[in-house]
Amino acid sequence: MLLEIQVIGSSEWYDQVIPALENMGFKEIPEMFWADPETDGELRGVYYEYDRKEPLPLKKFNDFIAEMEQIIEEGEAPYIRFALVPDNIRV
Repeated sequence: MLLEIQVIGSSEWYDQVIPALENMGFKEIPEMFWADPETDGELRGVYYEYDRKEPLPLKKFNDFIAEMEQIIEEGEAPYIRFALVPDNIRV
């Protein structure tokens, strides 16, 4: 499974969220990044895979996602979606 993040808004949130994701053990899959041209790229999707051997407890994961949502919301993003998606959606 992959972690999908869809956001509408500026990329200011990247400065805080991306390092936090990497510290938590998530590795971005750059070739899966997309941006919607109809929104001038403001709607974008980013995909991550968990890259550690040890399990990530669901409570810790849930708390982490809530913290990341708050950071993105403070950046005034009007739409945020975190989802676990099947690995077979890779292009």
